[in-house]
Amino acid sequence: MNKKDPFGLTVKPSNYNRKVELLVSELDERIESIIQWLPFLVAQDVLENLRRSSPKDVAGYPKMLQLRQIDLRDVDSTIGVLAPGYAHSQRLKGMDAPHTLLFIRPKTMVSDNGKREVSQIATLLAKHSPWTMNTLPFEPPTKMAAMRSVKATETEVKKIEIARKADLPAVKDKLQKLGVQLRKGGSDPFSRRVTRDIAFEVLRREFGIEAPHRAHWRPAIRAARTEYTDAALEQLIRWFTIPSERRWKKDLVIKKEQPSVAKRVGRFQMAVAGSR
Repeated sequence: MNKKDPFGLTVKPSNYNRKVELLVSELDERIESIIQWLPFLVAQDVLENLRRSSPKDVAGYPKMLQLRQIDLRDVDSTIGVLAPGYAHSQRLKGMDAPHTLLFIRPKTMVSDNGKREVSQIATLLAKHSPWTMNTLPFEPPTKMAAMRSVKATETEVKKIEIARKADLPAVKDKLQKLGVQLRKGGSDPFSRRVTRDIAFEVLRREFGIEAPHRAHWRPAIRAARTEYTDAALEQLIRWFTIPSERRWKKDLVIKKEQPSVAKRVGRFQMAVAGSR
């Protein structure tokens, strides 16, 4: 008999109770981990779906698609399925001419006196966009303007080429007055890289616009809203309810993209996520 305990009884917490107490003390961290991992697991399934179902005749696609973390204001966790910035960089070749349209967007530059201004040259070229590779009279430097390349059909390119050739004499005259050394047309290769509009190419296939119909983003997104989310939650519920579960402690390691990327892909996202 224990002299301090005349009844000889000793009450100790069970191992299970200790585990439950530990779980309760970890709830905030477990929930935070679930918040980080849920969109990643869903996005991972979406990416696998896209790689199975995407058209294989869009250059570099869908291998270019990757998962990226994006830190957005007022959003706990965002994982994007997107093509990284370098995938959009393209160097045009002569063989691209029959299928390429070029859009010019002026940039704001800082002059020698510190004044912010937009180039008259870039503004003139932008006004007459789109151009074809054979008709663009001047290749603006990177600091002056952004150049976006769009893949189009030969019929579309020929139609634009006819329209630009009608504009060309007046445009060339204005450029020469601005002191521009003109290109020699299609025989003069481009020296700078341009931004390839991958979204345009993919959307044409997604909706069958002047291209073979291959819907793949919309089915993947529908699956994400139901099947993939349910599967991820079924896996993660253990992280919230099982005291011995420790996988929630694993950090999510994934490359990050700038928040501005979300704005860049916004129109594409609305086109595929807002459609049925």
